[in-house]
Amino acid sequence: MDAFIELTYTRRIDDRDVHLVAILPTVRPLSIGGNPSDLRLPGVAAGVSYAIIGHTDGRFTIEREAAGDAVRVNDDPLDDPPRELRDGDIIAIDGYCLQFHEGELPEGEMHFDTPLRWRLRIPGVVQHGESIEIEDASSPYTTEFQTLAQPAWQAKDFDAIEREAARELRRIDRLDEVNQLSRYCQFLWRARITAASRAERADEAEQLCREAVALYPDSAPLLVWLGMSLLRRKQWQEAAEAFRRAQRTAGVVDLFELHVARLGALLALDEAAAAAPIASSRSRADAAAAEPAPLRTDAPGDEALLFFLARANNVYGPEDFVQFRFLGRIEKPGEAEFVQRWEIIDRSTGTTRQRRVVAPGLPWADPALVTEVSLVAKMLTRDEPEWSRGLIDASHETRMLRVQPVQFEDAAVEFICRSRPAGAECLRLSTTSASGGIVLVVAWQPKPHSGDVVYQQGRLKVAVAESAVETVTNARIAVVRVRRRPTLVLWSQSFSPIIIDQIGGAVRATRRLGAQISVPSWLLIGLVLIGLLRLGMTLLGR
Repeated sequence: MDAFIELTYTRRIDDRDVHLVAILPTVRPLSIGGNPSDLRLPGVAAGVSYAIIGHTDGRFTIEREAAGDAVRVNDDPLDDPPRELRDGDIIAIDGYCLQFHEGELPEGEMHFDTPLRWRLRIPGVVQHGESIEIEDASSPYTTEFQTLAQPAWQAKDFDAIEREAARELRRIDRLDEVNQLSRYCQFLWRARITAASRAERADEAEQLCREAVALYPDSAPLLVWLGMSLLRRKQWQEAAEAFRRAQRTAGVVDLFELHVARLGALLALDEAAAAAPIASSRSRADAAAAEPAPLRTDAPGDEALLFFLARANNVYGPEDFVQFRFLGRIEKPGEAEFVQRWEIIDRSTGTTRQRRVVAPGLPWADPALVTEVSLVAKMLTRDEPEWSRGLIDASHETRMLRVQPVQFEDAAVEFICRSRPAGAECLRLSTTSASGGIVLVVAWQPKPHSGDVVYQQGRLKVAVAESAVETVTNARIAVVRVRRRPTLVLWSQSFSPIIIDQIGGAVRATRRLGAQISVPSWLLIGLVLIGLLRLGMTLLGR
């Protein structure tokens, strides 16, 4: 007998109703619980098994594995003896609802394979070969306008596209079925916004976006465009709010917008946290030295969409100058999460930053979410064939993970920048060998050398030679007074403090701080001890 089971639940991350189906095999039983190879319930631990569905003598049965009434069939607790399943039976387990169906999957329904045994049903989404499309009443109109505007897009005649979209909006407004073509009207507004944006008229694009949102306040596609416009302007909190509104209002056919909004909110809040003011200079120094908190995503594949969104909206720098280098992943056996290491390079400024991305492993992620993310990537491939060109897999390279080795306190940055000579672009730290050991050389340079680790500290661009990275990692440069004179000092847990003397246009580390101040320090301590001894003798004499 053929049979399948349908799982319905509300996804925690976005409160979306999810419908999964799985064909039941007759050759072996399946557990319901946390085993990825069987009927896994999202969020359930790997070792948990609530019940077993098996097939014997031409019928399917269910047998409980968990104690108590954790499993209920048709609202009755599942007893110890196996119970025969009948068409339409409802199995309730830990907030999940599963329904048993006899026969094959209904014809005409579109199901998408997930990484697990489940298949996903998304209303309104269909697949034509390798292309994923959303079908509704507006689809024929949208397709026709795309065909009409294609030559203008290719010729970069953005004014013509904007005029044609505005004319089409006026025409649709006079039709009786204007309400049924709401999604098409939103598409036309997005075409106008895109044309203005690609013509580098950012203010006009944002104004059009706000006009469109005023007309369609619950339009997830337009709210996503507003959020992206705010991302470009670095208005992080406003962008996050627009993306959250898009998540709340996204309909069943707004699959692309739903996940762009989810990741856009994550990106905006991450940048808002990084830009938040810090109370004291010491706190600022500690924050600068600390590694940024990891980006926590919800599914494998999120990171590619997240970085595409960041690159397209100039979050980390101009779109054509930003690259994302994948340096590898850390995954421990038995753990539900893995960590990816990424390097974000802005070639327009020569800056480099490190980010970690944490995501659930494929067997432990929500299967519906993983599949939807994959479908969104296919939609992007159809509409933006080069959407992933900024992502580079460098995991095969045997190279050291780059971090910002030396952290400069704010006062040190200001002190150093006052001596910046004309034509100097960066302050470079390197090491040379000398008879007394390794000497650290700090000097202004017109530009970084090939292979340097380059990053920005306030208004100071820093370049660290590859050979010096290990020597100065976790070091801190501050301004202290030595012999009543403000002096740069490099502090590190690996070696004694180093004084950095100003020599012309360069800053050169030539001797250790301890050696220079040893005599004055001991002399001062001796004088203090003598004073205390005399004070004690005076008190005893009284």
